[in-house]
Amino acid sequence: PLLDNDVTSQGQWRSRTAPEQADSLRMSGAHVFADRFQAGFSIPVLQRRRDNQHSTGLGDIGTNVGYEILPEWEYSPWRPRGVAYISMILPTGRSIQEANEPLQIDSRGRGFWAVGVGTVLTKSLGFFDVVASAELHRSFAKEIKNRNFSGELVPGYGSVFSIGGGIS
Repeated sequence: PLLDNDVTSQGQWRSRTAPEQADSLRMSGAHVFADRFQAGFSIPVLQRRRDNQHSTGLGDIGTNVGYEILPEWEYSPWRPRGVAYISMILPTGRSIQEANEPLQIDSRGRGFWAVGVGTVLTKSLGFFDVVASAELHRSFAKEIKNRNFSGELVPGYGSVFSIGGGIS
């Protein structure tokens, strides 16, 4: 996708003079074990281009372990299938604060260790599928010292909630 806007530290949108293109290739895998447990990983390789600069490298690696808390062993018109999970982000990608290039084109991750817990609920209703997810996560503080920034970054807690659907 093309990125053509930025947000300043004061929260103001501004258009870029040169759009940025970002592409990603992600290798993911999962394995079911012990009937209702599942473990997975995701390894992204990101490529960014802007003006005459380009950068390719590893992004932040994600891992997770899930347990099916609401199995779908028999039909229910209202009860969803549910999975609770624990996730961990390994900061293998460089954060924007650690970028060395002037346009920060070499940043490919958040740069923080993070741990999260969440759940995913899914339900098929005839031809329609509905999904809802919620997650609470915590990213851990990090010391950074380079030519652009020096100090401790303290990201703290965050959350995600999403709901969606589709036709099957």
